[in-house]
Amino acid sequence: MSLRSIAAGRGRAPSTVSRELRRNRNAAGQYRPHYAQNKARTRRQRPRQGKIAGLPELKAYVQAMLGRW
Repeated sequence: MSLRSIAAGRGRAPSTVSRELRRNRNAAGQYRPHYAQNKARTRRQRPRQGKIAGLPELKAYVQAMLGRW
């Protein structure tokens, strides 16, 4: 299928489909959905702890403020 027909069927811009295919190819240059999902999951992981979780005083303050509602 062409990029434009895939994009039209998905309701996306052709550039979005092109970017997805380019970013998520395996070593052989083929698009594999499970491979793409694993790569996306790896990119999505946060490399460091969030601000609230890392500061106990801030966490206590946020919890106290949320408890007021």
